[in-house]
Amino acid sequence: MCSSLESATIPASVIYIGEEVFAECTALKTITVCGAIPVAIPEYTFAPQQYLNVTLVVPAGAKEKYMNAENWKNFLNIVEDASIVDNVRSVSISSSENYGNIVAGGKTFGNGGYLSATVGESLTIEFVPKSEEYKVSSVMVDGREMVSAIEDNKLTLTISDNTSIVVGWSHNYVEPEPVYLSIKQAEGGCMKMEVDGWSTYEFVVEPSEGWKLHSVTLNGADITSTVGAAGELRISDITENSELAITFESTSSAISAAAASNARVYATGGNIVVTGAESGEPVSIYDEGGRLVSTATATGATMSIPVAAGHVYIVKLNGKTVKLAI
Repeated sequence: MCSSLESATIPASVIYIGEEVFAECTALKTITVCGAIPVAIPEYTFAPQQYLNVTLVVPAGAKEKYMNAENWKNFLNIVEDASIVDNVRSVSISSSENYGNIVAGGKTFGNGGYLSATVGESLTIEFVPKSEEYKVSSVMVDGREMVSAIEDNKLTLTISDNTSIVVGWSHNYVEPEPVYLSIKQAEGGCMKMEVDGWSTYEFVVEPSEGWKLHSVTLNGADITSTVGAAGELRISDITENSELAITFESTSSAISAAAASNARVYATGGNIVVTGAESGEPVSIYDEGGRLVSTATATGATMSIPVAAGHVYIVKLNGKTVKLAI
């Protein structure tokens, strides 16, 4: 029974003492406090007669602190005891949002809780987000921000006194990298535009005089059949960097003296691709300066001819001239 309690010891790990906790302990003669720093207490934790008659025993060197601490200073008899040894401290953990768990000292905390640790102990606190959507955004240790010290979602502290840890969580939003559509055609270079995956983009392919549309590829896939009669082209669902390549075929009768080749020509990945050419059909490739840069003989299968990037090329086959950019 509290009425028969003559002495009590308060460990240093105690960080809160409620009102009237000892007020009914009428036989109390001595109370020993192991903490060198006074914990805050309400005025009526002890009864008025206890402040007058009970001896408060504190660690060596702590008497002056208790004599100046609110409500502790009400004790008339405060003495020091050098034999008081208490290396157990309290670690309080609280979380601003319940977006994850905190694991420390073999315990798992949601919004928060308390654990005990010894002075000098190396305590590892692990932060476990509920999902990849969340991350730790702030860790205040006794009022000092230490989120930068977290490694692999773990923070290691050396306990020297009662410690307060306040954890903040936030959404783990990562700004996505922009997605670009590069448009290559043999009219002076390449155009690049930023796109998004939920929009549809409309273009009109309009050849210069003396030329007609030959092929359109998107990331190497032939989409010429999707071009409308007036040259209209719609592209959607672009979720990664992509390349739209347009090639044109000459309509000049002076060039097309022989029966026109059935070959299809397009550019992809630093190569000029020729498909549908008849076996034995000659293929000649010229750069924008008119210099012959490559020749080949069709085998009847699809051919990939590597060329230098950043140039406009003219590809000549039997009765067909195609212009494209790499």
